[in-house]
Amino acid sequence: MSRASIPCTQLPPERLPGVAKRSFALPFHGGEIWFEHLDGMYQYADLTRAKLMADSEVFLRPSGTSFMAVVLFDTWLPEEVTSLMATHLCRSGRAFRRVCFVGAEPALRRALKAALGRDCPFPYAFLDDTEAAKEWLLP
Repeated sequence: MSRASIPCTQLPPERLPGVAKRSFALPFHGGEIWFEHLDGMYQYADLTRAKLMADSEVFLRPSGTSFMAVVLFDTWLPEEVTSLMATHLCRSGRAFRRVCFVGAEPALRRALKAALGRDCPFPYAFLDDTEAAKEWLLP
């Protein structure tokens, strides 16, 4: 999402919907999907980075699920945060089987593809529907 297309909000950054929303694991089709909620963070890259870092302590555990949906509606990520996300997903030593980015704007999709690179060890998709993402992750 470009900064220009981010809707204005009167809320202070710490009260944004994305800050309050927790990431979680959801049972689905006999498996489990980690939903990394980074949506509703708008242009606040520092808050997005902090939430990603805190949540990574959970989703990088060896005992965690290997299926992940990263929800990005109404969030703009600078290159630094997309690189951090790619590092966590592709180069952390954690084996993900599938990752779906949900709600990423076209510019963010391009940035994530570039950050993930050609040697990304798992298939990934970009979808705009959470239900479709669940079905893609665990058919």
